[in-house]
Amino acid sequence: MTLATAHNGTFWKHLRTVMLATVLLFISGVLSYISFFTMSSTFWVFIIAYNYVNTFSLMLGSMSIYLVLMIDYHTLRGWQSLDDVMFYIRGACRAVEFIVTLCMCGYIMMTFYMEMTSAAGIVMLAAYTYYCIVQRGGKGWKIWMMRRQASCKVQSLPRATKEDLRNKSDLCPICYQMMESEVRVMHCKHYFHENCLKKWFYIQDKCPLCYAQFQSVAF
Repeated sequence: MTLATAHNGTFWKHLRTVMLATVLLFISGVLSYISFFTMSSTFWVFIIAYNYVNTFSLMLGSMSIYLVLMIDYHTLRGWQSLDDVMFYIRGACRAVEFIVTLCMCGYIMMTFYMEMTSAAGIVMLAAYTYYCIVQRGGKGWKIWMMRRQASCKVQSLPRATKEDLRNKSDLCPICYQMMESEVRVMHCKHYFHENCLKKWFYIQDKCPLCYAQFQSVAF
């Protein structure tokens, strides 16, 4: 990801990085298939397959983000939905990891129930379930709700008309790019790009310029 955002690497440096990621993606995918479909289902095989699937998901997400960043770099005016696309890519990878972790936890519970394991094993399973499922799931849900609330706040603000933008002919105070479309107007009459404002509201509910508290404006 550093290579994709720095834009100062040589072609061969990019090629080596992409080839390494492709090899890891291919190997983890093949090993995941072998573990699930050609080997007998045992506890340790399931643990190993879990790591292969997580590696595959991580590499696929990293390559997708790299591709998106390179597309944005070579786009003349940038990709306005870049932040949303990257959020959904990362969210999909985290969702896959969470589902696989949930399945592994269920398999471990079933194994413990069938084999009547010791109390120490039950305590370890409970701790694993709490830290890897409850906490991770709660954190993911909190991020999703914060993102949704920021989007709702932006949608509640009025859009700037083409005439307003033509008369103002100014840069967005957040990204310093010309405001030509997808611009929202705060109640304090400051103009911002919709996507820039969404990212700002994800951090705080104040105007980036005058720090006036957010108020939805109905037109």
